[in-house]
Amino acid sequence: MKNSTSERKSQIEQIRKEAEALAFFVDKSPRNLPSFIKKLSENPRATRAALVDLLVQTHNPDYRGKPNVPGAWMNNVYKRYNCLDPNISDEVMHWLDSDATWQEIDETLRLEAEQRARPPAANNSGAQPLADTVSSRQAVAETTCDQAVKLTAVPLDINKTWMNEAEAHTLAQQIVLDGATHDYVITTEVAPDHAVWLVRINWDGNILAITSPAHWRSEFAEIYSMLQARLRIPA
Repeated sequence: MKNSTSERKSQIEQIRKEAEALAFFVDKSPRNLPSFIKKLSENPRATRAALVDLLVQTHNPDYRGKPNVPGAWMNNVYKRYNCLDPNISDEVMHWLDSDATWQEIDETLRLEAEQRARPPAANNSGAQPLADTVSSRQAVAETTCDQAVKLTAVPLDINKTWMNEAEAHTLAQQIVLDGATHDYVITTEVAPDHAVWLVRINWDGNILAITSPAHWRSEFAEIYSMLQARLRIPA
């Protein structure tokens, strides 16, 4: 009986230590320590899955964006994983069943995110000036409203500062739709620029080269403001 009690105390102390480390890792403070103790006590696997989910969303965010409050995000997804047959994505499952520590997972995902955000090295051996590639019918794919709906959209990473061909086509489609929403006629064409791709837009005779979704959001805000200002000026 004494051994059983001693083992139980040791187990409780181990859970508390792990929960404290997890609290500082996630929240940088012990304020949610009781919550982490509860999670680790009732379902350690679901707790790890929730943490991996948090790290994946932090370094490779989907349409929901990066978690603003990591602890709150982890609490919400823990409820989803704390069931008999949870739906676990392949990426979370990969880390869930690994021997990697929290810190190792965090560092690996961070480095992968940095790698994705870095443009691939240009192949200078056969690179052509942008003007030449744009004039080439083989190198330029013009996107109209009718063509845009035929393209297969791919997720756009708002943190990237460059695009591959598929992402450029998706952004071109989005640009056309953004313009149509405000009754603006914007034509687009997707073109390579050495190792990356861009979207050239033509709005009311103004030609712009858009390099990323973030760049488009910035330019579109200026275009919208300019058009609104024109509407306020008497003819």
